[in-house]
Amino acid sequence: MEKKRKVLIVDDNEPNRKFVAETLEDEGYYTQVAASGEEALEIVKREEEPFDFVVTDRFMNGLDGVALANEAHARFKKVPKFILMTGTSITEEEAGPHILRIFHKPFPINTLVNFMRDLKSE
Repeated sequence: MEKKRKVLIVDDNEPNRKFVAETLEDEGYYTQVAASGEEALEIVKREEEPFDFVVTDRFMNGLDGVALANEAHARFKKVPKFILMTGTSITEEEAGPHILRIFHKPFPINTLVNFMRDLKSE
């Protein structure tokens, strides 16, 4: 049996966090949630098995999604793939090298699911 992929969903908006988590769980992923970038770093730090993905909102109080990706890469040896969700315009250059993909809100959730499924099969 294939091991479930681990995903950390980071968003300061609880309904968004829950929706993404429930959708990914329905697709067979193991999910955890965090309400801030700082909370996400603590979760990543204490997990024995690293996350495969972090799906994060761009704008949050404190550490935003881009800063979270940068900080995780600076702190940890095994770093998950970062996927950014944003309601504002941002280029790949502005997001930086640690963001694998940007999804501009609103987007159909199946585009995120399909993207992650395609990565899973690589």
